[in-house]
Amino acid sequence: MRIYGFGHEKCPPDHKPFRKISAKNTCHYVVAGQGYFNGIKVSSGMGFISRYGKYVEFCQDPSDPWEYYWISMEGDDSSLFPDAVSSDENGIFHHDLQRKLSAFFELVYAINPMENDSLWTDTFPKIALSLHKPDNVQALNCGKRYVYLAKKMIDDNLNENLQIGEIADRLCISRCYLRDVFVRYEGMSPLQYKQKRRMEYACWLLHQSNYPIGMIASSIGYDDPLRFSREFRKHFSLSPTEYRKSFNDNAE
Repeated sequence: MRIYGFGHEKCPPDHKPFRKISAKNTCHYVVAGQGYFNGIKVSSGMGFISRYGKYVEFCQDPSDPWEYYWISMEGDDSSLFPDAVSSDENGIFHHDLQRKLSAFFELVYAINPMENDSLWTDTFPKIALSLHKPDNVQALNCGKRYVYLAKKMIDDNLNENLQIGEIADRLCISRCYLRDVFVRYEGMSPLQYKQKRRMEYACWLLHQSNYPIGMIASSIGYDDPLRFSREFRKHFSLSPTEYRKSFNDNAE
């Protein structure tokens, strides 16, 4: 995930409406005035999300032009940013972030991050995500939100063997906290969930495809097919080959 752009707009009354397919995942934070996002009224203390690839329309009320901050993300996991905001089904959320946003933007301008790419890809995205901790946004249960985001990251990256510590880092929380909320809401640790999803996907591939065992192992993040076979046998008391054969025998 990388910050693609950001800005602070004080719109004039004749500011042109935005009507197009969103090219990035972008969060807008209205801090004054009012306007409309996809036909829904949005005023100070509210925000709205423009998701990548979705057609959106927004414009301010000319009689009370709005002022807002905006942050856009790009990259394969850029959807984590809008996902972290507890918006409703229309992409609308409430916030109390004017002071924090102002400080964040002052920091970005002061550092001149164009000279350090890692600030765009690591430091600043983490700060932007940290804005949406439960004391800052009127959110759904925070623990459930983190579990949802962690599960999504695991499911989307089974082939990359994403480490639990890296997931916690991306969510700007500790590994211990992630484990605690995962056990509370899922009845298992993040590592156990990852292993469960790996095995479920391996079963599906063994049943639905003729892929070699090594290819299936690689597709769920195992560099060593023998290690995958051992883990598979622990779960099902069968080797991957025996599991596949049981379906073929039943089909005859």
